Amino acid sequence: YGQQYANAWRVAASCSGPHHQFFWDIERLIFITENGTELRPGGDCKIIQSGSVSQRTATWDPGSSYTPGYNASNAWDQGSSIWGGRSNGSYLYLGLNCHHAVNVTIVQVLQLHPHAAKNILVQASVNGSWVTVVSQSADYSAGFVQINIDRSPLVVSTVEAICARACKNRGYCCNDPNVGSNQMISCAQACMMRARGLKSARCPSICHRSGDSGCSLMVDEYSYSFCSRCTDLTNSSLCHYGVNNSSACEAGCAMTPPLLVSPEPSQSQETAPHVEAISIAVSVPLLIISILVAALVGYKLVACKKASLARSAIQGSSLFTPRHSQADFGIDEHQKTMDPSWAAITVRQLNELRDKSIEALGSSYLTATMHDINRAVLQPLCDEFQKPYAHIVNEGELLHVGTFVSHCWSENFNQFVESINKAFQDWPVKPNLWICATALVQSTDPELVLVQVCTGDEPSRTPFTRALSKADKLLIVRNAAIDLYERIWCCWEFFYAHQLGMIHRPGAVLIVGPNTASSKPVDVVNAQSSNPEDKRRILEHICRTASVEEINSKLTQIKLFDGRA
Repeated sequence: YGQQYANAWRVAASCSGPHHQFFWDIERLIFITENGTELRPGGDCKIIQSGSVSQRTATWDPGSSYTPGYNASNAWDQGSSIWGGRSNGSYLYLGLNCHHAVNVTIVQVLQLHPHAAKNILVQASVNGSWVTVVSQSADYSAGFVQINIDRSPLVVSTVEAICARACKNRGYCCNDPNVGSNQMISCAQACMMRARGLKSARCPSICHRSGDSGCSLMVDEYSYSFCSRCTDLTNSSLCHYGVNNSSACEAGCAMTPPLLVSPEPSQSQETAPHVEAISIAVSVPLLIISILVAALVGYKLVACKKASLARSAIQGSSLFTPRHSQADFGIDEHQKTMDPSWAAITVRQLNELRDKSIEALGSSYLTATMHDINRAVLQPLCDEFQKPYAHIVNEGELLHVGTFVSHCWSENFNQFVESINKAFQDWPVKPNLWICATALVQSTDPELVLVQVCTGDEPSRTPFTRALSKADKLLIVRNAAIDLYERIWCCWEFFYAHQLGMIHRPGAVLIVGPNTASSKPVDVVNAQSSNPEDKRRILEHICRTASVEEINSKLTQIKLFDGRA
């Protein structure tokens, strides 16, 4: 095969021999070309397949087994629908036939047990005949399979192109990972470190460098240089002078590109694809999220049942996580269920929620916000158990708020979780977290939501405020999408924390997440709210305390506060 281009590519499973099968369920199929882009159907690329339970082909007739909804196009959609592959021929196969020749370097398959292939063939159409380029055994219990075409230099350049594009779309420059500047690690360099197996928990710890940190760094046997001049500088504030600060590195650490195969892989590197990466696409949000699906040890489409939730609650107990507080004494379980401050979850349970969300959303998890997590995971569970998620996973041992988390639902959910993990990564004892999405009953019934949030004309009596008043700390989680200080509820939480004296109490306020908000002063009058009535009530309340100008001044002080100062 060498470096020959091919017009058609497919993944195949033999219908004969030791690994023969006649059924193949694929949720996501991705062909990545040498320039780091995904080859997708549309334009001059058409889907080719052996057949499915929903589609008839030359090699398959579903007959009486016909079932709608399992078309081949599902493998390129972002939902959880699948291709229900079937064949009466020599192979089960799914792929693309294009009018132009392309060079595919990486193939990623998300397949479902029990109809998963134990051996996957990557085949290319060469001179009118199908040639097997790679044959790779697949641990079908893991769900995700990444196949690197065996031409290491080209695979590396493909991943470099993926990292460069992702970082450029985030506004960063110095996107050649072989070039760094200002003795700082660039976004593309950090992304390549992740591709070479650097764990997400360790990656941010190497980002904090200064002007005397040195011109090179060895990470997992690869050397990176940081004292060159970048050729892609722009007028953007993120890269006008090259790599300005650690934010570029932190952005790269948050990415999960396809894993590269090391020339001499260690045992941990060999197993990395089963615990870390999955599919890549052209868009940056999809890049970040679909790859994360491979973090699942086993991919399931069913919702969690009561037994598994009980196990999660037990597993959530940790030597490093406080499960009681002094407020525990003298309060029975019923009283706790009525007090919103007893609706906290552990940091571990937040990460378990992320795992459930990956299961439920599949590759679309990459672009998921809290709204999506709510619809896919929280609402169904709350409807089933008729209680908040925090009470479901901690039934019989409710947790009291330690840290109140202020954030925006429109942020990227995975970035939100990573920011919280980073905030407490060095804490031997993690605090219990009060997060509104997990502390309140989430429902499709707007009346139920309204009853919980609205308490007459007094916002100080809402669950948010009552929980915040009993919290030890306030964690402000910034994000790259929304300015928190333009949301009325966030402004209220910051204002109330100021009233409680938390802003001036050492260590009481923590700030994490990317600082991408503008430096313009806060204008609470123009803050947004999904419910205009909420905004009216909040403005009326805070204006009883001080003038709008004084409120804006206080909130601007909080906004411009730099947690590293």
